[in-house]
Amino acid sequence: MKKAIFFLSASMLLTTSCLNKGTTYQASFTEVFPPTTETSMSNLFENGATVYLFPVEEGSLTGDGAVSDGTLAFLSKGGETALTGGFALSRQYWKEGTDESSDTPSDGTGDGSGTDTPSTTEPGEYSVYGEVEGTAGTNTFLYFRQSGNMPEDHIMFLSSSVGTCAPVGMYVCNSASAVRTIRGESVDSTVYNLNGDIILRATGYLGEEETGHADYLLARKDASELNDANGERLDSLVTSWQPFELGDLGNIDKIRLEVRLSDESDRVRFPNGYIDVCIDNVIASVSISY
Repeated sequence: MKKAIFFLSASMLLTTSCLNKGTTYQASFTEVFPPTTETSMSNLFENGATVYLFPVEEGSLTGDGAVSDGTLAFLSKGGETALTGGFALSRQYWKEGTDESSDTPSDGTGDGSGTDTPSTTEPGEYSVYGEVEGTAGTNTFLYFRQSGNMPEDHIMFLSSSVGTCAPVGMYVCNSASAVRTIRGESVDSTVYNLNGDIILRATGYLGEEETGHADYLLARKDASELNDANGERLDSLVTSWQPFELGDLGNIDKIRLEVRLSDESDRVRFPNGYIDVCIDNVIASVSISY
């Protein structure tokens, strides 16, 4: 199922002017990451790769890696061999109970074409639960890992000295790893291994001042007893791409993400202590003037 951008148009809205004395350039536009054209990401996924781990920036004193479109930067720890915290780019997806297609790799990942059937084999390490296909037919999303080894900031606005950035929203979905932790490896509807809530919090900062935060409930402590129109039980666990509004953050120069547990006893359930969530279509309203 394709996600439609509900926040703002995915096309860039760009205006330039020289109205203010001493100002040579003014621009306002809508930023979307990952980009909505697959060709802009193709150089990062070579030889059929389905994940891109960020190389450590040259001269970095913190060991952070980053990927950027020139306006927003997404940070990671771990380098090119493993993700220990922060972001990676992924095209991996997995869902139980469907037949493996002939062109799906044996590791349970899709090839990024958007035509594969999710596999019943083991998911790739950086898999979203369900479908990978994103807005405008792109297949690349951000895989976020919370651990004890994280970059200090997770999303940075690179032009804060000459502009403003107001986050609008993003899409979120639980990782295959998180879904299997809660519902068991075969994703059994009768299994629900969770004592508390799982909440994704996004907090905005301008300098070191907090500008605001927004929360999204990824899983509720009790399995839902509600039914849909067909009589099927509605799951309290997010298993498809859902919109997460970020308007409450205001103007920012960085965003820090946190996967919060209302019951800390749940933390030991997650492999290696990692709590992973998938993110797509990070949308921000940007203005530049200099």
